[in-house]
Amino acid sequence: MSTTMHYLPDASDLVVPRFGWMATMTGCWALAGGAAGGLATAGLLLFGRVHPDALLLTAAFLTTLGSGFGMVHGAVLGYLGRPRQDTGESQFPGLTVPLAAIFAFTAAMILGVWLSIAALAGMAGQPAGWVIGLFALPIAVGSLVWATILGWYAIENAYARWPDHRIGSFIIGGTFIVLLAAFLALRPVIPGTQLQLSIPAGMIVAGLAALWLAAPAIFFGLRLIHRSR
Repeated sequence: MSTTMHYLPDASDLVVPRFGWMATMTGCWALAGGAAGGLATAGLLLFGRVHPDALLLTAAFLTTLGSGFGMVHGAVLGYLGRPRQDTGESQFPGLTVPLAAIFAFTAAMILGVWLSIAALAGMAGQPAGWVIGLFALPIAVGSLVWATILGWYAIENAYARWPDHRIGSFIIGGTFIVLLAAFLALRPVIPGTQLQLSIPAGMIVAGLAALWLAAPAIFFGLRLIHRSR
């Protein structure tokens, strides 16, 4: 994997100066995960997969789940993929990550519910719902783009300094195959909905699980093996 990317903005331009790299990664991924949960809820509603009576419960569940996973993943990825020199000087030593996590989680919950209610109002024939949704959509998409760009930098940094990247890549690939086989065999249903994962959706979920969940565990596992020798 190349360690130079000239087509993306510099990482320091995307880091919140008052918080620094680690807290920014935690916060932006928590916000992006919650935004993804809100977008998923709105999409399920528009396609008739969620009953309006269960909308808020589904929105709260998916937004909380997405934001929680994003928060943990952002913190781990921020640590593993930290630059050689931090891209921002923190003005809140010791509190940066908790502050960023709390702020981002709160914003993610508001955004997730906002998107869901806007979709419900639009389906009910209220034009104001679509107008409100148009204001929320750029924020959600922007948070996803922000987290993706910083996450890509972090992955490149982590991969470049990972001494076991070759064997680790094989293990991650094997994990993806196992997860894909499990999803295709079980075809689980998304909680709170009657939506069963399709084959393409199963492939996406297996890939995300292998990359965002299994990969950090494999990294730390191989690291512990080296230390125990």
